[in-house]
Amino acid sequence: MTTEAKKPADGGAKPPAEAGSKESEFDKLLKEFDSSNTAAKPDLTELVKGLKPVIDYADGQRQKEAKAAFENDVKSAVLYLQEADEMKKASPKLIRGFLEAKASEDAGFKAAFEDRANNPAAWNAKLEDARKEAAKEFSPMLTDDVRSDLEAAKAAIGGKTDTALEKGPDPVALFRMNDQAFEDYKAKLPRQK
Repeated sequence: MTTEAKKPADGGAKPPAEAGSKESEFDKLLKEFDSSNTAAKPDLTELVKGLKPVIDYADGQRQKEAKAAFENDVKSAVLYLQEADEMKKASPKLIRGFLEAKASEDAGFKAAFEDRANNPAAWNAKLEDARKEAAKEFSPMLTDDVRSDLEAAKAAIGGKTDTALEKGPDPVALFRMNDQAFEDYKAKLPRQK
């Protein structure tokens, strides 16, 4: 009895060799799992290279949409300024130039334009102020009185009048006239001062 090994109550203990082999199998599985994780990680540079055309296209579309939105917003601002009675005769290029100059000079105006999507009330207030300023600045240049005064001054300087002379004989007929007929013709002409 002393020479026989005692068996445990749970149905027998496993020999130490078997316990060591189980542990090494676990280590093997763990190593396989670790190596499969490192092998399964994709190379991100290759993935990015593959997606580059898609990313470039999306960026191009986004830039086109942003540019179109910018142009539409500027066009609507120009039309808003042009609605003022004093600005009706102003060209859109003149108004756009005024807005661009205003944005370069007034940081608050530029900031309100850039944040127009998030804070439209501030943008509308700045645009209204710009409308009043543009009307005040351009109204003397855009009235008809000034334009007609300039035309009258040019005509006066050039010695032009609005009265048209009567159409007389052609130059060939004047050369054929005798002295008495020519003197009669000259007497009928209106005298210039």
